[in-house]
Amino acid sequence: MDKASICPRCGCRANGPITSGNLRFYLCNTCGNVWSTPFTSPMHHKLPVNVEELITFLKNEKNEAAKTVEKIGLGKLSKVEMSRDRLSILAHLSVNIKPEIVLRPYDVVYYGKSLGVVLNHTGNSLELIFDASKRLQEKDELMVSEPLILYDSALSIISDRAKDHGRHLRIFIDLQTQGYVSELKELGEKQQILNKYDLDKEKMQIVSEIISLPKLDYMVIEGPPGTGKTMTIAAAACEIAERGGNVLITSHTNVAVDNALERIVDLNPNLKDKVARIGHPAKISKKVKPLIERQTREETREEWLERLLKQKRIIGMTIAKLAVMDYAYGLQAVSEKLSKWPTFDYVFMDESSMIPLGIAIIPIYYSSRWIIVGDTKQLPPIIKTKHRYIGSWSIMELATASTPDKSRMLSVQRRGNSTIFELISRLFYGGALRHEERTSTSKLELRLKPTHSWVDEVLNPDHIISWLQIEDGIMDWCKIKRGKIEGASGVNTAEAAAGFKVYELLVRSGLEISEIAVITTYRAQANLIREAIKKANITKDEPIVASLYDGMKSEKSDETIEEDIERTDSASILDLRIAETVDSYQGREKPCIIYSLTNHMPHVALQDYRRINVAVTRAKSKLIIVSSLTTFHTLPWLMVIKNNSHIVNIRTSHIREEFEYINELNKYMCGR
Repeated sequence: MDKASICPRCGCRANGPITSGNLRFYLCNTCGNVWSTPFTSPMHHKLPVNVEELITFLKNEKNEAAKTVEKIGLGKLSKVEMSRDRLSILAHLSVNIKPEIVLRPYDVVYYGKSLGVVLNHTGNSLELIFDASKRLQEKDELMVSEPLILYDSALSIISDRAKDHGRHLRIFIDLQTQGYVSELKELGEKQQILNKYDLDKEKMQIVSEIISLPKLDYMVIEGPPGTGKTMTIAAAACEIAERGGNVLITSHTNVAVDNALERIVDLNPNLKDKVARIGHPAKISKKVKPLIERQTREETREEWLERLLKQKRIIGMTIAKLAVMDYAYGLQAVSEKLSKWPTFDYVFMDESSMIPLGIAIIPIYYSSRWIIVGDTKQLPPIIKTKHRYIGSWSIMELATASTPDKSRMLSVQRRGNSTIFELISRLFYGGALRHEERTSTSKLELRLKPTHSWVDEVLNPDHIISWLQIEDGIMDWCKIKRGKIEGASGVNTAEAAAGFKVYELLVRSGLEISEIAVITTYRAQANLIREAIKKANITKDEPIVASLYDGMKSEKSDETIEEDIERTDSASILDLRIAETVDSYQGREKPCIIYSLTNHMPHVALQDYRRINVAVTRAKSKLIIVSSLTTFHTLPWLMVIKNNSHIVNIRTSHIREEFEYINELNKYMCGR
C-alpha cells in the first residue's frame, strides 16, 4: 500500500492520487482531509542535460514561433552605414507600416530574412541595426516575431560559441568544451552581512550564503507568495555591488526586473548611479525610467557597452533584451575585450519557474554564479511544441531536482490574512508557511450599507474567503482572434454579472480601484467584465482585470491552442497592473481579489493547481470566488477552498438587471 495514500489525520485509506503539475493530491472520504505530496515525472531530467535534446527543443520552438511571424509592412533602403567598430551596419529605411504598429528601440524586426534591431522609428522612417555580414535587399517585407531572437541567441551559444567560451555551462549541459573563463572575482568566503536592510534571520542567512557562493556554482531560492523573494534579491545584489561585484537582474517579464531594481534603489540610494536598466521606457515602470541607459548617437555599440560595463554594478533587463545584446550588440566580444568573461559575477533569474532551461542558457552563459529564484508551485513555462524535450523543463525544477542541498526556502509570508495563506500552505506547501502577525489578521475596511440580501454576506469583511455559487451559471465559447490565430475563449455571463455587481458595490463601499482586481480563467471573460465596468462608468480609471489561461479552443476541432506571446495576461496576474501598463504599476497583490472560475465543468484550464495558487494568493485581505462549478471530483484543491469559505448560493434571478446588461454586451462583443 502506498504510504502517501494513508490519511495523516485519521489513518484511513484515501482516494487518489490526482496528479496536477508537480504535486499529487489525495482525498480522504472518511474525514474530508485533502493533502499533497511532491511528484516527479519519470521523464523528469536532471542536470547536466543532453545537449542534442536541448538543441532539438530550441529548433522545434523556433519553428513553431516562426509560424506566428506577422507581416507589418514594406521597407525600402535609403542609406546604409557601417559602424565605426565595423561589427554592424545601420540601415535607414523608408517604410509603409500598419498604423497600429509601434516599433520601439530594442524591438526585433525581420527585413526579409535578416534579423535587425530597432534603433529608432519615426513616422515613415525606420533605423535598424544588422550584423555586418548581412546583405540587404533594396526592397523587402518587414515582419515581427520577437521570441525568435531568444531561440537564435540560445542556439548560437550552445551550437557555436560554447565549445570555446562556455566551459562554465558544463554544470547545466553535457558539453565537451575547451574554452576559458577569465580570472573570477572572489567576494570572500562565509561573508557576514550587517542587518542594515532590516532582514529577518531567514533572509540574512540566505543573503550571507549568496555572497559567499563560490565561482561557477548556483543556488535555488524557493519563495512562496509573500515571503520576500524581491527583498532577498535586492539585499543580496546591494551587498555584492558594494563588494565590487557585477550583477545581472533578469526575468521573462519587465515587471519582475523593475520590481527588483526599485527595491534595490530603495534599500541603498547611494547605489543609484551604479544601477542601469536596459529596455524601452514604454515597458518600464515610472520609478525605474531614470535608470535607463541609452546608446548615444556618437557612440558605437561597442563604446556604449564598454561604458555600461565599466560604470555600472547592477544591470537589469529581460532575457529577451539580453538576447538582443548577445545576438545583435556583441556583448560577448565587448566583455572579452575588457577581460571580463563571463560578463557578470552573479545573475539573479526571477520567476524562474516560468523560464525553460533552453532560454535560461542565455543568462547562465553570461554569468559565473547563478541565483535561481521563484516558486515551483506557481506558473510553469509555456511551451509551443507538444513533445516535452529536456529544454522545456524550467531551470528551477531541474536545479531543485538535481541538487536539493542547494535549495533554500523562504517561509514567512507577510502578504495577507492567514485564513487565505494557511489554507494555501496546507494544500500546496506541506504546511511550511508561517505568518507575520501584523499582516495575518488584515481585513477590508468598508463603508457597507445593509441591503439585507446575499451581497451583505459576500462583502462582509469578517468572511475572509467568500464563495459565491451561481446555481444556473453556464459557460459558453466566444470567438476571439490573437494575431493570425482564431479560436474560442470561455465566457460565463452569469459569473460576469455577479462579478460586475460585486465590483460595483465594493467601489461604492469605499475601496479604491487600485485595491481591487478581477481575475478570470479565460481571456474572453476578462474582456467582458472589463468592458462592462468601463461602460457602466463605475470609475473614471481603468479597472484591473486579467485572465489566467492563454489557451484557446480551436475552431476546427476540440484541440486547445496555447500561445507564447510573452504571456501578456499571465504577466498581468503576477503584477496586476492597471490597464496592463507599467506606468501605473501598483504591486503584485491587492487587498481584494474577485476570481471568476468561469467554467461550469472541470476543464484543463482549472486542472493545474498552480493557476489557482497564483489567483488566490494575489488577495491580501479578502478573496471572493465566483463559481458555477457543479463537480469537484477532479479538483480537490478547489473543493477544499470552497469548504473553507463562507458559501453563498444564488441564481441569475437574483442578479436579473446585471445579467441582462452583461448578456447584451456579450452579444455585441462575441458577434452574436
